[in-house]
Amino acid sequence: MKKIFTIVLFGCCVHSKGQEMDLNVKSKIENVTVFLEGAQVTRHATVGLKSGVSILTFPGIAPGIQEQSIQVEGPSAVKILSV
Repeated sequence: MKKIFTIVLFGCCVHSKGQEMDLNVKSKIENVTVFLEGAQVTRHATVGLKSGVSILTFPGIAPGIQEQSIQVEGPSAVKILSV
């Protein structure tokens, strides 16, 4: 079964001398659409971020997900470097 995940991040940027931060982010399932050959799961999370590089980890997402199907969105003040 093919699964498509969409994660929407709402980040709050706080200016400070930032260094790399690793954060585990709990996301909440907001919507699920089931298709004949797969499903689309939309999750939302709110994260407070300091300026600098942050590595966000989302526990609880199915290990069998197709990595190329993950879509991440954030506010214009946040630059997403990779997924």
